[in-house]
Amino acid sequence: MLSLLGATTLMLVAGRWVLPAASGEANLKSENVEIHIIDDNFFLKWNSSSESVRNVTFSADYQILGTDNWKKLPGCQHITSSKCNFSSVELKDVFEKIELRIRAEEGNNTSTWYEVEPFVPFLKAQIGPPDVHLEAEDKAIILSISPPGTEDSIMWALDRSSFRYSVVIWKNSSSLEERTETVYPEDKIYKLSPEITYCLKVKAELRLQSRVGCYSPVYCINTTERHKVPSPENVQINVDNQAYVLKWDYPYESTTFQAQWLRAFLKKIPGKHSNKWKQIPNCENVTTTHCVFPRDIFSMGIYYVRVRASNGNGTSFWSEEKEFNTEVKLFL
Repeated sequence: MLSLLGATTLMLVAGRWVLPAASGEANLKSENVEIHIIDDNFFLKWNSSSESVRNVTFSADYQILGTDNWKKLPGCQHITSSKCNFSSVELKDVFEKIELRIRAEEGNNTSTWYEVEPFVPFLKAQIGPPDVHLEAEDKAIILSISPPGTEDSIMWALDRSSFRYSVVIWKNSSSLEERTETVYPEDKIYKLSPEITYCLKVKAELRLQSRVGCYSPVYCINTTERHKVPSPENVQINVDNQAYVLKWDYPYESTTFQAQWLRAFLKKIPGKHSNKWKQIPNCENVTTTHCVFPRDIFSMGIYYVRVRASNGNGTSFWSEEKEFNTEVKLFL
């Protein structure tokens, strides 16, 4: 299946496709032959100058380079328009060079084949727009981003966890105040205002390959009214001898707090990870704006922590997540 590719465009200018005039055949011409690959959708396009010739169709073949085994290109046989969709072609390896050829047909007459320069699909592929789902809080928007392509996409099979996402967000009332953030597949955008319509767009990147994808459509959502129980703010973590001290700010008394942790690498994996957060020992149902826990509960690595508050009116949203590295010394 050619469920493999991200967006690619390969532009080639074809010469004339000529049927010998001596045998009474028409001159046919196609220019600007292009291959467009948008994630899992493949299109072959061309400009034809044979409008004056009736009953002209076009057909294309393909083969793996070096096999000498041309096959009919699915979806591109006897086409009356100037484009065709060949997404159903069977390619097992996106790293193999493939060849395409196309010709014009009029009745029993055909032009000579025009062969497209061989190309490696993976190297030509660009990245399509990701799918985006939004949920609103009062001062934050929760992002759930699906990688470009499909789950069984051959093209992105090795890269689904390597995508990084860039978000441009702005108030719907003023696009001049937009800001850009780098986010994970499941993430939050903080420091927003209640009851405001925000709009955003997202693009995917493979930074090690210096490949940047197309922006998604624009999505808009209203943040909720101010929550009755505010979230803790200014979360910090420091080291005091053999213990970590987690601190935060909160404006009200008679409140209990809960803190959780998450391994940072889990954020890179597409999909929900809300059930991966773990309770921090000694940081559940505490009534102070800090808690202390042993350093040895964490192995070496990077983590995130978050805090929420509860009182008689309910439970707050989680605080802004704080990243910390166990290998970096954070002394009080």
